[in-house]
Amino acid sequence: MVRAREGAEIALFISLAETTRGMIADAASAGFYESATGKKYPRVQRLTVEGLLSGQQRAAGGIGPLKCSLSDIFH
Repeated sequence: MVRAREGAEIALFISLAETTRGMIADAASAGFYESATGKKYPRVQRLTVEGLLSGQQRAAGGIGPLKCSLSDIFH
């Protein structure tokens, strides 16, 4: 997995479509990251482009919704 290869504590998996059962299982198998404050976050967070742009999804740990539209990305 890229997260482990790059030595990152957390990775975001952003997809155009909803994630499959296999993707969910792979993300869950990465476990959790514990911050210095003791809060736990999934090591691999599954998000969709639509969810991020609509504000319905956000990455755990304080990363907010994106400030652009799908047409800004796919023109």
